[in-house]
Amino acid sequence: MPKGLAKMKETPILARLNLTSEEWAAIRRQGFVSREQHREQTVFKLRFRTQDKRQRVRCLGSDPCVALAAQEELAEVQRLRRLDLQMGKFERQINYKLREQKKSFAPQLEQAGYYFHGSAIRKRRFATK
Repeated sequence: MPKGLAKMKETPILARLNLTSEEWAAIRRQGFVSREQHREQTVFKLRFRTQDKRQRVRCLGSDPCVALAAQEELAEVQRLRRLDLQMGKFERQINYKLREQKKSFAPQLEQAGYYFHGSAIRKRRFATK
C-alpha cells in the first residue's frame, strides 16, 4: 500500500486537508487545533510551523466533532515524537545519575588500586604517587 494511501486511512480528517509531505513532517513534530470566534460562529483551525519557521493554518470548519476527531488524529500522529522526547529526557536523567555514582565511587576505587576507564573498572598496573 502506498504511503499516502496509508495516511488517508489512518487519519481521514487530516487527509482531507491535502497536506504536502513537508507539512505532514511538520505536524508530526508539532501542531495543534485552535478554536477561534468569528462574529457569532466558532471556527476550528489546524496550526503548525514548517521547517522554514512559517506558520501554516488549515481550516477545519465549525463542527466541534470534526475538530475533536482532528485533535485525536493529531495526537496519534505526534505520539512517536512525544515518546522520543520523553525517552531523551529519561536518558539524560539516567546519564546524570551514572555520572554522580561514578564520582562517589571514584575515591574508594582509587584507594583499592582501581580506576574508571569509561564505564569499566580497571586495576592500576603500577602504583601512582
